[in-house]
Amino acid sequence: MIKREITNSLILVTVLIGFLILISCNDQSAKDSLATAKEKGYLNYEVLNDSVVYHYIYRSGINWYKGEAASFTVRDANPKTFIELTENYAKDSLHVFHKGHKLSEIDVNSFKVIAKFLTRDKLGVYLENKKITNSDGLSFRFINDNYAIDNNQIYHFSSNDYSVIKNVDRESFTPIDNLYAKDKKHVYYLDIVITNADPVTFRVLDSVLKKGTDFIDAEDNTYFYSKEKSIKK
Repeated sequence: MIKREITNSLILVTVLIGFLILISCNDQSAKDSLATAKEKGYLNYEVLNDSVVYHYIYRSGINWYKGEAASFTVRDANPKTFIELTENYAKDSLHVFHKGHKLSEIDVNSFKVIAKFLTRDKLGVYLENKKITNSDGLSFRFINDNYAIDNNQIYHFSSNDYSVIKNVDRESFTPIDNLYAKDKKHVYYLDIVITNADPVTFRVLDSVLKKGTDFIDAEDNTYFYSKEKSIKK
């Protein structure tokens, strides 16, 4: 009985070691393939004779801190017309791809990558491949690092999120810096109208001041401002 249990345990250990070796070999093979693709000048995609391959690094399990490599063939990609745009985006004559997967309802001919999470085509602007409501892709442009405008709306972008500024005067709208903006009637913190702020005399301070528990970074003739909060002088 004891001998049988030992034998079963040895079999289990052997199978487990074999499985780990297989994973390690596959992972190393994928890393080698990715390295070869980069040597050819590719980022993550690689065009082969009759197919396109997407290589990527992922993190999971107890070794999440250690990047593991994998790759797969990109379905419906035409290697003859395939163009790698960024590490994640690519297109051929018929389709746009993100991380190796085909995107739907995208106009290939007008498709452009604006930033890591942001793209556009003639149908609209897309954040993480989700269309921004009422956006106009053809007229969309950034005014500075965070504020953007198109024929329909004015936006504030922060990392991979955005907000639309409501009831803004488009003709007089001007960013002050990446956090504050103004038009002829209002001053905005991100997309929020700052109560009491005077757009004529409002300015961002060169250095932050501490007043009580507030950190002051802007002022006008009457108030100090801590983000959207107004504090009487």
